[in-house]
Amino acid sequence: MFTIVTVFFFSINLMLSTELGKKLTIEEKFELYMLPFQEDQTTPTDYNAMKENKLIKSYRNVTIYYTPPEKELLPVIEGVLDKADSLTTRLFGHVNDNNIDLILHASSEDLYDRTSLIETMGYFDDPNDIVGVAISDLDEIVSDQMPGSFYFQSTIMHEYTHYRLQAFIKEQGLFVYRIPLWFHEGVAEFVGMYDVAHRYYPFQETSFENLVTHDDWEKKRLEDYDVYLQSYYAIDYLVNQYGETMIKTIIEETAKVNDFDKGFTNATGISVKDLETNYLKEAKQSIEEK
Repeated sequence: MFTIVTVFFFSINLMLSTELGKKLTIEEKFELYMLPFQEDQTTPTDYNAMKENKLIKSYRNVTIYYTPPEKELLPVIEGVLDKADSLTTRLFGHVNDNNIDLILHASSEDLYDRTSLIETMGYFDDPNDIVGVAISDLDEIVSDQMPGSFYFQSTIMHEYTHYRLQAFIKEQGLFVYRIPLWFHEGVAEFVGMYDVAHRYYPFQETSFENLVTHDDWEKKRLEDYDVYLQSYYAIDYLVNQYGETMIKTIIEETAKVNDFDKGFTNATGISVKDLETNYLKEAKQSIEEK
């Protein structure tokens, strides 16, 4: 245990000595040092165990892990990865890709058992460059029937966008979570729902100030707040008002000042608080018109 902790602190010190580390706040540096001492740590996910006895197919920068019955999904996955690559390249420009793994889970129950993630169909593990996706209904996906086909493809698009977005943020010299989680999730939902007719409807929203960190997000997600929908509507509003390039511009402006709220205002001319008012006003107006 002592050796592990020593290596951990050495790695943190090395990271903090870089340009990226210099941009972290004192609070963020403290949180990094305290990670080994948190009481509510979950058991590390055993990705090697998930990959055991699975077949492997490489496509682009992605290694797909699947079982024989899931082989029919490979053409679907390849098509989705092509679309995700095209859309995220439009949004962020060229990004230097890492090799990532895509692990298929036989069901949402299997995904939960393996990861302890609650009420989710997919995940992206940034440090390990791993995407996981649950198969809701194999027959529906293969035959391109709703809703199974849509959920499966949308989830892959969503999680791949997380990977590409975080890679882009890092290339800007930013700490990944200098960008608040609502923005991460909103962009991922925007790509996952691309070209989908999405009618506005009333939902329980919260301030974006409450959706900054992963803990913030999980707390609200598991309450009566539709945080994914809220974040999607916010990004959709920004794209409708300023164009798709605004997503990239907000990140670039944030990198210049190392502060999301300031970067957001520099890019858009409005504050995040203004965004809360504006996108909700448009949502409610859309409801009244329909």
